[in-house]
Amino acid sequence: MEFTWPVMLWGLLLLPLLVGWYMIGVRRARIRAVERFAERPLFTQLATVLPRVWRHLSMGLYFVALALLLAAVGRPVMALPMPVNKTVVILAVDTSGSMVAPDVEPSRLEAAKAAARTFVDSFPQGPRIGLVSFSTYATLMIPPTPDHEAVKQAVATLRPQEATAIGDGILVALKALPGRTVDLPEGRLGLPGPSAPGAQPPPSPPSTR
Repeated sequence: MEFTWPVMLWGLLLLPLLVGWYMIGVRRARIRAVERFAERPLFTQLATVLPRVWRHLSMGLYFVALALLLAAVGRPVMALPMPVNKTVVILAVDTSGSMVAPDVEPSRLEAAKAAARTFVDSFPQGPRIGLVSFSTYATLMIPPTPDHEAVKQAVATLRPQEATAIGDGILVALKALPGRTVDLPEGRLGLPGPSAPGAQPPPSPPSTR
């Protein structure tokens, strides 16, 4: 626990002085009351003697309340750990030319896009989802984001291209995960695929973000 205004806690040092002042005042008041009577035994018989606890209970509560007030003025704060969902999922979709094959109706790519949309729709809000497409090049379409609608829009823009660079797709997906030391741009990232060394990256489709 910390205090925003710890200087206010110095006021707690005054409490012992106040308690001492109170006890001295009570003692003096008792002495003055005794002096009003000519005979001390008579005062002892007439005075109502309460248990010491009850006599000082009200002032004790007052001092406790004053101490709590000074502590509250110091504005105590405490950092509490809050649960944070750090789940990150990267969808890697093959967009090579082989994905136009009709062995899965209407095509492999359309079936993969439908499966990706279904997965995103079934995913709870909070965890982040990213999208990587790979053909001749691996491309980071959407960095991990809690905006699932943006991911579905990016999935809809996927089009079949050329060769298949599975290794690059896995590499880009791993680099997109939080905690990696590799700097990734906020937009798209293209890497030359092993099936087409030295080739130029394909043109980027319109941004879906």
